[in-house]
Amino acid sequence: MLNKKFKSLFVVKKNKSFKYEIKDHVINDIRLNEVIIRIKFSSLNYKDFLVCNGKYWDARRYPLIPGIDCAGTIVYSKSKKFSVGDKVVIIASPAGSKINGSFSDFIKIDSKWVNKIPRGLNEKNVMIYGTAGFTAMHIIQKILSSKVNKKLPILVTGGSGGVGSFSILILKKLGFNVTATTRTLKNKHFLKSIGADNVLLNKELKKENGLAMQRKMFSACIDSVGGQNLDFILKRLTDGGNCYTVGFSQSNELVNINLTAFILRGIKLIGIHTESINQYNRKNVWEKISLFNKKNRFPKTIYKEIKFDLLKKALMKFNTKKCGRFLIKIN
Repeated sequence: MLNKKFKSLFVVKKNKSFKYEIKDHVINDIRLNEVIIRIKFSSLNYKDFLVCNGKYWDARRYPLIPGIDCAGTIVYSKSKKFSVGDKVVIIASPAGSKINGSFSDFIKIDSKWVNKIPRGLNEKNVMIYGTAGFTAMHIIQKILSSKVNKKLPILVTGGSGGVGSFSILILKKLGFNVTATTRTLKNKHFLKSIGADNVLLNKELKKENGLAMQRKMFSACIDSVGGQNLDFILKRLTDGGNCYTVGFSQSNELVNINLTAFILRGIKLIGIHTESINQYNRKNVWEKISLFNKKNRFPKTIYKEIKFDLLKKALMKFNTKKCGRFLIKIN
């Protein structure tokens, strides 16, 4: 594959607009500790959508090949960790934002961002999970270690997104009661099909009587929406409740947050950044996913497989049509 042409999707910045172009690409060299992977599957994440539209803060150099997730086979290696033929996965790395990513036939990357696919999983399985499912499992392991009260439901905001949908699925299979939020009731059937016991509209999170603390409604929260909804959520967590924040599709700012619940109930707001997880913990999370996957099947509604040639179209519709996960068949 060195010095050989292959297809890639590039995001090209023209003035203040961003366009997608599928064109030939070439890898000219490979450095110590780098590997080249022939990609079999990738997936489409909210971060990819932001990168492709110039809205991700750490993607500053265009043209750029987006795509933060991929799974495939090592075809060239200058790393002692990997050999040609190894089946591997990349999630939560600089790929697709700081360096060229996975919407391509091949990817070159430092091997520190690569993991062997665990026994019991294959290239397709790991990409159905992707960074979203990995993040969900990582948070849920934290919830389990905190001995959360099962008498109250766990709230999952942005339930129809990648992290949200896998959080609902995994939590329900583990025996938790789950309340999910969504922007539109059109997603209610989908959320119910993957395990949500109750579905709320985002606008319902804004109803309150102005008191500094409210009735205890949730034992914990996995939030990917951010913004002022957090004011509602934090006031309604039980004593010692944790809110794990992983994204901000609504807003990346907090305003008018009352501190009373933090003090009197010992509430914690915990930021989750999967790119910062070390290799030991990454391996542990993948092992948990492998075990979960062995015991449980995916609902048919949780992902949709699309071909590489349809990726441009999927990107254009992503923000308004997305429900669950998009799996991309590259090769």
